Amino acid sequence: MPPTAELGGNILCTQMRLQVTIIPVLHNCCVCAQGNLKQYLVSVGDGVTGMRPPSTAERLCMCRQVVLAMKHIASMKLAHGDLAARNLLVTSNFDVKLCKASLCVDAFSKEYIVHRRRPLPLRWAAPETVVQTTDRSTASADIWAFGVVIWELFTPHCPLPMADRSDAEVLMMLELLAGSSASTKCPLVCPVNCPEPVWNIARCCMSRLPASRPKFSDILSNLDDMNFLDDSQV
Repeated sequence: MPPTAELGGNILCTQMRLQVTIIPVLHNCCVCAQGNLKQYLVSVGDGVTGMRPPSTAERLCMCRQVVLAMKHIASMKLAHGDLAARNLLVTSNFDVKLCKASLCVDAFSKEYIVHRRRPLPLRWAAPETVVQTTDRSTASADIWAFGVVIWELFTPHCPLPMADRSDAEVLMMLELLAGSSASTKCPLVCPVNCPEPVWNIARCCMSRLPASRPKFSDILSNLDDMNFLDDSQV
């Protein structure tokens, strides 16, 4: 079973919108004791919560679990539409469970804008999603968002991506990327503690053209080839 939060053992799919709805109903309150990944990464190492930061190897393991879940969704010809640290639940063993976007829109309202009359996770959005006329989610847009998730996982305290830019500036940047035919650099900078091979995956995920982005099956193979067992190997 892929690492998704379960509702009675089922994944509920909205077929008409090609969007998967994975709703966490926790039968055991300790299952996701760390809360969502965003909250966890913000609070670790603050000297108050007592929670330790995950090691680099553990972060890589989290990446792999996210890819496994997204690969499963893509295999059903579906898309998530809002992949981000806020939509990942973390257990006490650093296992990651994927949950559905709509549960986090209110709690993380600053991470969304209203665009074309719908909430848009702007700083996780692929360029093509800000110019398309429908709200249909795609696997290639999910792959772009996974590149941002890598950045979140390896950046201390998981700040807002591109926090030095306003929403209007980020939206304009994405619109320009969507209409550009020239090669462009990655909109995010490699975190200090992110291994170079992992960041290479993130950069490929955030390629301007959807067709240039890897599939989740390719990303999984690349992560497995790294075979990092502990931080001494990173």
